[in-house]
Amino acid sequence: MNALKAAPKTLLFDMDGTLIKFKFKVKESRRALIAKLREMGFDASSFSEEMPTQLIYDSALQQIRQRKLNLEFKAVKGTLGVILDRFESEAFSESELNPSVVDVLSYFKSQGFKMGLVTNDGRAAASVILDKHSLRRFFDIVITRDDVERMKPDPEGILRASAALGVDPSEALYVGDSVLDVQAAKSAGIGTVVSIIGGVHANDRILKAAPDLIVSKPSDLLEVFGKTNP
Repeated sequence: MNALKAAPKTLLFDMDGTLIKFKFKVKESRRALIAKLREMGFDASSFSEEMPTQLIYDSALQQIRQRKLNLEFKAVKGTLGVILDRFESEAFSESELNPSVVDVLSYFKSQGFKMGLVTNDGRAAASVILDKHSLRRFFDIVITRDDVERMKPDPEGILRASAALGVDPSEALYVGDSVLDVQAAKSAGIGTVVSIIGGVHANDRILKAAPDLIVSKPSDLLEVFGKTNP
């Protein structure tokens, strides 16, 4: 863990694995997406459960354009979104916060930081988490996959959140737990990219993505800002 290069004006957070314990079945959800695309007439040989979900979407759109499939991508995306909603509902039905998350968010709120949530989860799932754990009060903006054209690793959500909060991305700090988070934050021009390691995502892959700071748990963020952990 290193010190901040410059004090950020805004803090942006991922949700799964960052604020809550990660229980979403990633590969199973991608398998279900691929099965549905195959059923709809797509060539499944171009898809892989190792591909980020956004890249599966991109590949589907490319097939519609190249193969001139008689499908509207908006409708396809909506169908896939229903599948993701189902997996998220199952994962979040018994969600648990990561330790000290409320203490951490309360501290930053008390210090006057603007805060945003940028997640690849859908609006319905995000709302369940925010309401169940009383987290909505901490965030000035919430960006879900339903609010963007393209999910992380695309920077769109982070850019939208920064714009809504009235700050340049270079003045923000972003906290996530995956390679996709690092890639999206860097592409957005975030000033400080923080990765929480030790979760479900491979540490070596996250380190290779080269975030600016590494922490092992949310409460370590307080030490980064010079405060004793709760």
